Amino acid sequence: MSTIGERLKSAREKRGQDLEEVHLEIKISPQVLNALEEDRAEDLVGIVYAKTFLRQYANYLGLDGDKLAKELEEKRPTPSEDIKPVGLTLERPKLSKSTILKNISILILIVAILGSMLIGIFHFAKRTKTGIPQRPKEKALESLPHTSLFPIPENQKIKLTLTAYDNVWVEVESDGTTVNKNILKKGSRETWQADENIKIIIGKPEAVSLKLNGKPFRLPKGRKIKPLTITRQGYKF
Repeated sequence: MSTIGERLKSAREKRGQDLEEVHLEIKISPQVLNALEEDRAEDLVGIVYAKTFLRQYANYLGLDGDKLAKELEEKRPTPSEDIKPVGLTLERPKLSKSTILKNISILILIVAILGSMLIGIFHFAKRTKTGIPQRPKEKALESLPHTSLFPIPENQKIKLTLTAYDNVWVEVESDGTTVNKNILKKGSRETWQADENIKIIIGKPEAVSLKLNGKPFRLPKGRKIKPLTITRQGYKF
């Protein structure tokens, strides 16, 4: 008894067609058509696709496609995992020990390079951040706990008195003019006056006490070294 492929080829030749002509008619590649006629289509495209192409090709040639597909299925049962595209192998390539070691070495090298880059970026960002001083944002005028200090009447000078309990650097501007820029010795006391504002920078705020127009002026706790500006309406850092 002739095989399925032999019957397909015989029917095609009786029609006087070659594989290319059939391909143009039913859009199945010549390679698959040839595999069907050589009874090896299931090895090329898998049994499921082989039955589909066989049914289409046989019907085109005037044969019973369903009968031939069933015959092919009985000849070789369909495994559940047999579906696979043309030319794709499901076998995982085996790697030699030397190849595995080489791949591990490359991976370690890549990780080391990436680590070095990240460390460099971190240090660059840190150096940039610390190397370029950022101008502090000025706060709006704040009211002192002793609200009786402000506002200062127009008929009075703004008078600030500083007492040093340790050697401390003090810089003072009165209405925009620098009136003090040196170290005040421990135990010294200085007073400055202004019409509009007094700006003062204290090296160690915890080492001094201040009075504004004769009344205690307490700096907020934890205040870092920043310019303090006192006006008739209040103060700001």
